[in-house]
Amino acid sequence: MLMANFLRNRKSSREFRNKDLRENTLKDIKKSMESVLDEASDVNLGFVLYEDGDRIARELDGIGGYAGVMVKSPHYIGIEFKDSEDKTEIYGAYYTEKLLSLINDMGVDGCWLTMTHVDVEKRKEVLGESGGQIGYLLAIGYPPLRNPFELLSEKITGHEGGDTYLSAMGKPEVKKEASRFASTSGSRLGIEKIVFKDSVENPATVEDLDDMGLYDLFYYVRFAPSNRNLQPWRFLVEKNKVKLLMAHSEEAGYSLVDAGVIMYYFESMMKTGHYLGSKSTWELIDGEVEGSETKYRYIAEYNI
Repeated sequence: MLMANFLRNRKSSREFRNKDLRENTLKDIKKSMESVLDEASDVNLGFVLYEDGDRIARELDGIGGYAGVMVKSPHYIGIEFKDSEDKTEIYGAYYTEKLLSLINDMGVDGCWLTMTHVDVEKRKEVLGESGGQIGYLLAIGYPPLRNPFELLSEKITGHEGGDTYLSAMGKPEVKKEASRFASTSGSRLGIEKIVFKDSVENPATVEDLDDMGLYDLFYYVRFAPSNRNLQPWRFLVEKNKVKLLMAHSEEAGYSLVDAGVIMYYFESMMKTGHYLGSKSTWELIDGEVEGSETKYRYIAEYNI
């Protein structure tokens, strides 16, 4: 499962080589931007490529970026949400993550940078007249060079708190049944924390998910990136549907961007795994449900 392996190793790069992308690569990125926007024709979304990354990084230093720190890269892509509708933010993120996946296939890394906290006039000054509608940037560039022997060592000895060579090769290592629901990474929630059956008070079991052919999908989809790695997404399995919810509380909110990102990866994996060729797509839904400890907002549902 290529998408599973990609997700398994998916990380937001915050360091890039101080080297411009090749001219042909930039052309391919522009073509990918156009093709994704064509596919997203019913979404009020726009992309703008900024090739002068040094200037952008310099002018936004100490203002924009990841957790308040501007990530320096040779190029940036502005993500324009042209209205304030929830659909635009959700599907804007969905298609932006699709674009980022295409860019990754070119050997180029990237990460999301939040700009919503930057003054609108400042955004226009730095990013042009459309900058006021650019709430996020993608920093893109070549990944830093690394010692190949260090990479091999990581795969053999494990990284992120417990992944071993088997899981590095895309196969979950299962020593005993109980371990199947344990997170393979100290930074990742276990499946029992994010998947429910019929009720948000009823965690799905291994048998439930195996019987439906969904265990592998949920094992991998939890590696999807999220803002500050909060992993707010939850899945409610009901008969022939999977519903996406976002967990929230008075102390911790959620981002619709995270919803769009997880929707993209879930849907992509559904088309390549047990449900190969699935033509189903997400449909947005409304509603709230309150569990004993957490509130959840309904986002979308997917027919399986």
